[in-house]
Amino acid sequence: MKKLFLILLVFAVASLESAYAVKKVTKTAVVNYKLDQEKSEVKWTGKKVTGQHTGTIQLKSGMIVFKGSAVQSGNFVVDMKTIVDADIQDKDSNSKLIGHLNSEDFFGTEKYPTATYTFNKAEKLNGNQYVFKGKLTIKGTTKDYDVKATVSQDKTSYTAVGQMNIDRTAYNIRYGSGKFFDKLGDKVINDTFTLDFKVTVKK
Repeated sequence: MKKLFLILLVFAVASLESAYAVKKVTKTAVVNYKLDQEKSEVKWTGKKVTGQHTGTIQLKSGMIVFKGSAVQSGNFVVDMKTIVDADIQDKDSNSKLIGHLNSEDFFGTEKYPTATYTFNKAEKLNGNQYVFKGKLTIKGTTKDYDVKATVSQDKTSYTAVGQMNIDRTAYNIRYGSGKFFDKLGDKVINDTFTLDFKVTVKK
């Protein structure tokens, strides 16, 4: 009888340890959240002495890896051939601008059809604000780049909203830059362009 009791006790302890292990694994399980293209958007703004242009560009793919509730890493790919201008009404002028942005003067999209942002660390600042520490690759050049964003969540998705201010000359895009060319007058184009993003990822 005593031997039977010991066997039952060992079985009970083993069962509890097993249940605890499963619970622990569940809490720290790695889950991939993939880009929800329909709910994500990226708007660009480029400025020059005489004004500015705005438009959109599309994300091709993306993913954020969570371990439990903590962000582990992420990767997003931008389809550079989807650049659209939203402010020029004349079709010929609009097409001319987009053609120039796709050319080697700017993003050289035939040779470099995508740009990427990859991060391996996320730090919480305050409230729902985070800074993602990673690397940005444009036109074949990769630089360290930190992104600040406000993150919200629901039952099945996370959404990050923020802004990226990018110095294009760091990626060898120098056309119209007053930093590299003299006597441009009112033809100077700002070195920095802006991306306003709302990115949603889901299970």
